[in-house]
Amino acid sequence: MAKIGASISFLFNEWPFERRFELARRTGFRAIEYGVPYRHDRQTVATLLARSELQYLNFLAAPGDWDGGERGIACDPRRVEEFRAEFDKAVDWALALQVRRLHAPAGLVPAGCDRPLALRTLRDNLLWAAERAAVRALDVMVEPVNRHDLPGFVLHTVGEALALLRELDQPNLGLIFDVYHVGREEGDVTARLRKALPWVMHVQVGNPPGRHEPGCGEIDVCWLIGELDRLGYEGWIGCEYRPSKGTAASLEWARRYGIDPDALGREAA
Repeated sequence: MAKIGASISFLFNEWPFERRFELARRTGFRAIEYGVPYRHDRQTVATLLARSELQYLNFLAAPGDWDGGERGIACDPRRVEEFRAEFDKAVDWALALQVRRLHAPAGLVPAGCDRPLALRTLRDNLLWAAERAAVRALDVMVEPVNRHDLPGFVLHTVGEALALLRELDQPNLGLIFDVYHVGREEGDVTARLRKALPWVMHVQVGNPPGRHEPGCGEIDVCWLIGELDRLGYEGWIGCEYRPSKGTAASLEWARRYGIDPDALGREAA
């Protein structure tokens, strides 16, 4: 059966951060994602994880000023030293929180920088990061982001990301396949998933065009999850979507995967 994790950056936002771990576990999740843990005290996050017995799947390495609108700095030639220092910080957090995979967001092409230079910088930084992470038995992931949401991101398509991964050819460097971004940018999601599968380390689901839950958009996400099973994918599938009518209602689709949204109906926000 598919392994479904919850992004508590997107889900359970009706409750304070400290309650989301407990509620995710109570609802039936066994793993979470949370993009920017640095907003919180590291020991607090470790304690919340231990109490909930949840696995922390991945978080962002060197995101830049995420809350200020940056989406990674890995492609910025002026910030290579900053990227590497922040990546080392992420490695320390990963080891402390028992996280095995880091997402290094590629970032927007900086003003005054052409795309070829940004891509070369990204390539060099990812190679350095993969080698650095390998020493600690960690994986590093990249993700293409659609141009409708983020024009100017250095990687928009699965093909662009795969070309980079093939060139770097590092066993611990792989792809986040985000159904929402691929559907919004390119369509033909199933064919692209099949082609990308050897490099896919993590899958995220959200339904275009609104990035809402499965059953609320253009793609039959549950069929796609079944296709992942048929293809032999054994990794996690993260719920990274914006609930259209609150977290509990947005999880009705996931009952077949052992999730119980009724557990939230008994909670007061």
